[in-house]
Amino acid sequence: MYDLISMKKILTTPKQYKGRSGLTGRILVYLGLFFIFIFVFLKLVSIVVSSESTGFLKSLYDISISSTPESFVALGIIIVFFGLLFFFFSHQFSKLADIADEIENSEEFSDEKID
Repeated sequence: MYDLISMKKILTTPKQYKGRSGLTGRILVYLGLFFIFIFVFLKLVSIVVSSESTGFLKSLYDISISSTPESFVALGIIIVFFGLLFFFFSHQFSKLADIADEIENSEEFSDEKID
């Protein structure tokens, strides 16, 4: 877009904003994988630690046999899905920005008056 008075560009190009939703997508994917890792850890704890343990291990065992690990894996899958969705949108919008720049710089679509 151009400023009507000075005819200068007032908005920057979309390439400068390319990494924001991609970064959000990566963060969400890593967060979701972290939740899935917690699920695997808690399931391994339920296999290794017995119910006769005491102290902190008993607390971990109680958490691992409850429905908490399944909640972590469900939340992890949902977050990974949204991360991949954000990453997909970022990739598609960067392609769209490249196509728009190509059309903008093309002489075939210039705004000059043809005689």
